[in-house]
Amino acid sequence: MPHKTLIIGVGGTGLSTIREIRRLIAERYELGLEAPEVSSIRFLYIDTDAKDISRRSWSVLGKKINLRSSECAFITGDKLGALVKTPENYPAIDAWLPPVQDFIGQPGDGAKGIRPYGRLIYEAAENKALVRKACNDLYSGLDTDFPQLADWRIYLIAGLSGGTGSGMSLPLSFDLIKWHLHEQGVKTKQFVSFFVLPPLQISDRHERYHQNAYAFLRELNCRALQPERLPYTNCYLVEPRNASGR
Repeated sequence: MPHKTLIIGVGGTGLSTIREIRRLIAERYELGLEAPEVSSIRFLYIDTDAKDISRRSWSVLGKKINLRSSECAFITGDKLGALVKTPENYPAIDAWLPPVQDFIGQPGDGAKGIRPYGRLIYEAAENKALVRKACNDLYSGLDTDFPQLADWRIYLIAGLSGGTGSGMSLPLSFDLIKWHLHEQGVKTKQFVSFFVLPPLQISDRHERYHQNAYAFLRELNCRALQPERLPYTNCYLVEPRNASGR
């Protein structure tokens, strides 16, 4: 029996995963993404830099696997200059936002590989409203198109190396509950997350990768010990390469 399925990819790793899933669908089914077998699946790609999507090929075996505009939510920090320069003037963020101005430069596209900045971009009211609308629209569309399906599956995929995935994934996960898109402890609703760890061997140029991942794991562990449980039915921490080196 199929499920109503929402696959959410955050940042570059999320985009790579979404593209790979759509590639596999195109290769398996003659009708590709239009096949009835996958009609109850929806995708949402969330990122701070829209340029990444144009760097990839979106055609497989002559079938288009590109994302529609309704399946993308691009949010940036181009309006957050004042918050970055003088966080002390904003008590709501000053408690958790460290001095990041020297590392960011001019706010704009991308999270600059800085986890707190990625979190700040997501928490900006206009950006969060955009993400919420995208999630709600896809969720409501599935509910309308498949009223006969009772079971829900939500999958969240993000890398922990950069600022976008490591900064946004946890607050987004809890927001899905606040937005009534997921209910904990309900058998018909499952929420599975896959978080990709940075490789052990990385160049000095990417020294923040391990810092971002470590900070994320510390927060994940802290949240797990709070009365408000983690929202995931299952949470997987995975290596970027499998046992075969792929």
